[in-house]
Amino acid sequence: MDMRYAALYSKRLSEQLLNPEVEDCPHNLYQLNSKGEGILLMMKQKRHLLRGAWLIVAVLVLALLTACQQPAAVDDDPDDGVAPEEPRGTIVVGMTQEPNLLNPILLSGMEFQDAVIRSMFTPLVRIHPDASLEPMLATTIPTVENGLISEDFLTYTFPLREDALWSDGEPFTAHDVKFSVERILHPDVAPRTLVGYEKIDRVEAPDDHTVVFHLKEIYPPFVATVTMPDIIPKHVWEDVAPGDMMEHPMTLAPEVTLGPYTFKEWDSGNQVTVVRDPNFFLDVGADSIVYRVIPDQNAVLAGLLRGDLHVYWFVPVAHFDMIEDDPDAYMSYSMPPVWWEHIRINNNNPILQDVRVRQALNYGVDKEQLIEVTWAGRGTAYASPIGPASWAHDPDLHPYPHDVDRANELLEEAGWVVGSDGIRERDGERLSFAYSTTAGNPWREQTQRVVQDMWTDIGVEVRIRNVDAATFFGDLLRSDRTGEETGGWDLGEFQSGLNWDPAVTIQTSFHSEGSGNRGRYSNAQIDELVLRVNETAVQEERIPIFHEISSILKEDAPAVWLYITHGGSAARKVEGFHSNPWQTYTWNVNVWTLLD
Repeated sequence: MDMRYAALYSKRLSEQLLNPEVEDCPHNLYQLNSKGEGILLMMKQKRHLLRGAWLIVAVLVLALLTACQQPAAVDDDPDDGVAPEEPRGTIVVGMTQEPNLLNPILLSGMEFQDAVIRSMFTPLVRIHPDASLEPMLATTIPTVENGLISEDFLTYTFPLREDALWSDGEPFTAHDVKFSVERILHPDVAPRTLVGYEKIDRVEAPDDHTVVFHLKEIYPPFVATVTMPDIIPKHVWEDVAPGDMMEHPMTLAPEVTLGPYTFKEWDSGNQVTVVRDPNFFLDVGADSIVYRVIPDQNAVLAGLLRGDLHVYWFVPVAHFDMIEDDPDAYMSYSMPPVWWEHIRINNNNPILQDVRVRQALNYGVDKEQLIEVTWAGRGTAYASPIGPASWAHDPDLHPYPHDVDRANELLEEAGWVVGSDGIRERDGERLSFAYSTTAGNPWREQTQRVVQDMWTDIGVEVRIRNVDAATFFGDLLRSDRTGEETGGWDLGEFQSGLNWDPAVTIQTSFHSEGSGNRGRYSNAQIDELVLRVNETAVQEERIPIFHEISSILKEDAPAVWLYITHGGSAARKVEGFHSNPWQTYTWNVNVWTLLD
């Protein structure tokens, strides 16, 4: 452990503890824990010497939060007078980010949004944690062997359930699927994603309970396309023009849904409430779910341990032990680990268009040190998004080592000279970037501080500018602007998940026209290889192509590759909650049941 970081966080922790201007409640206290977390984690690593000190600070934090935080009222009559036969209770979920919209086919900016949507809308197929597939609105998984995938891999047939009803009692049919896909592909619609859908030539509904997809070309991960709940009711939306969908009131308050729960209300800035849909074709474990917006993770932890919350997603490592020590709570770890934390680079910045600068930023980060400080060693450095959990992973491709000399050499080659204050300059311009992430996330903000300090060793200055999650994933990352002076960004840190088929991940995030290509990255080789890897369904033929993609992404460095988190989520007095590395945490929300 580099004692420079221990001293850094110890000093900041002491400053906060001794600050006489700390208010009784929220903000400075949260900063205290976030700024002090590095030293707390190091204490945790040597718990036989320092566990007592760590727990004292943790207890003080939780005690103050408990004193300050009063739980918002939960509606005990979620069905507006229509009581279920047996009361099943309300499950309260703590979310640090508020959704932007609740329409399953429209542009989505965050995983929390998808989590709420999935409790109200159902896919044809869902993926289990072990990567097995389960038919949902479909009745059978198509394969070549059962004749539902044609031998040329261009036609996929899905038989559909006959007992599925929309929340208004209307039957679900193949015409809903056909209508939804046609809306996703409509030029006036900004869809959640086009990945997979753009391969569709046409959709047929030969009868109410059969839908047939005809593809333009072979696309091996097509079944992964239908694992998202991208189906809306035709009878509700057909009279709304495609171009009017984004601004339509039903995009924020869906009137008709098909999921375990249906929409009740959205109290902006506070919570979204969904109630059990009696029409759903499977049993549902609770009467309602309240998704409560609590931007600070420490306040979410306090709510969970008090019993005000039942589910806590994206738990930082500093909270693991406190949750595991609570007899009524448990951690559900996401295995295999597929979530890759990275700093996306905005290629609209001319300085960052130089691959030598991007590589230097990678060499300038000590990933192992970073994992130790921010995740107590529970993470893995990686070389490309196709990580060890994937069948397409290249075990011979290694992460960037921490090499300050090589980073300095690359920056010198690029013409950046160290100035009098240690920050590099070229032609009167400082080597300085705006570095943003979601505000209120302690381990992510801590990562920023550590990286900021490491980059000063190579003469790079970063200016931390964090915003709320809705702004970060919405206006900020979608902006073409660079630098905070123009309301833009240069470096944006967030986490992405590896898809069941890695072609989807690469096409979404790094193809020049990918819907998740936040950094405006463009590489003709990657674009060509994405096409090639989808020209065959034979896995043995695809693996070497994926290896080539991984090698290019490592060397071209469209991001600073940080670490794959060995993270998890938590539940308290809830049965059936299980993390899923392949899908959002509400993937099986219908089975969540409150325990007495």
